[in-house]
Amino acid sequence: MLIDTHAHLHHTRFADDLDATLARATERGVTAVIMPGSTLEDSRAAIALAERYADTPCALYVAVGIHPTEADSLTPATLAELRELAAHPRVVAIGEIGPAQIRHSSALPSKRSWRSPPSYRCRSSSTTGMPTPTSSPS
Repeated sequence: MLIDTHAHLHHTRFADDLDATLARATERGVTAVIMPGSTLEDSRAAIALAERYADTPCALYVAVGIHPTEADSLTPATLAELRELAAHPRVVAIGEIGPAQIRHSSALPSKRSWRSPPSYRCRSSSTTGMPTPTSSPS
């Protein structure tokens, strides 16, 4: 069993050949794909697609979140909606968070009380200061 933990299949560039893409993935042994959300809108789109492909040989799941370069847009309302989205049954992680130093180093606040485990983004950055999970959230 293989799981692709980071594929933006919900983006429009995959719309015309998503079924073929998933068929190729299935042929190669991929049984699930986790699509990371990088904004609230993006997370909602990923959940909608995951609902449509829930019972396929290559099932789709979601990691909801805000990309580190979008962290400046966070508000209490944004975090509240992310918590609501995280409770969706197709959501398996909190994603697109962490110290990505692509454009700037903004990141989501490190304290979380969501049921889903985090999926940290660490492209071009040090792991120094990364939180180490010690238990699952309740």
